[in-house]
Amino acid sequence: MGFRPEPWAWPAWQYATHGRFPGRWDDADGNFRTIYAGSQLLSCLLEVLACLRPDPDLAAQLTDIIDDDPAGAHPTRTAGAVPRSWLQPRIAASAQLTGTYAAVTTAESIAFLRPVSCTAPTSLGSTTSTPPHSRRQTPDADPGSR
Repeated sequence: MGFRPEPWAWPAWQYATHGRFPGRWDDADGNFRTIYAGSQLLSCLLEVLACLRPDPDLAAQLTDIIDDDPAGAHPTRTAGAVPRSWLQPRIAASAQLTGTYAAVTTAESIAFLRPVSCTAPTSLGSTTSTPPHSRRQTPDADPGSR
């Protein structure tokens, strides 16, 4: 999913809000943007629409509000409803991936990246070669021995 006229180009800053893009993989500080691609169009749509999903708890609380504006002077869109105008600047595209690439969730990529991720910290000056997320700690371990 990208923006017209060129779906593979970086999203134009005009689609940012206060210098930030809403995608979950976009930088929260607005330093970089993400191009969303997937093997199925549905997965791409679900990803770019994720920021528009209603919060179930908030939606339940909103149903408790008494609407005292029967004339509709201040209409509010239903939670999770996406206006057709959201789709207007967007376009779907397809591509054929060729060459060498990393599919970081496949067993082959993980097997290749694991040794590199274990040695990279020491090559960068760290005193431990085991990534923090993979260290196992037991409740009876002596904190002074770590």
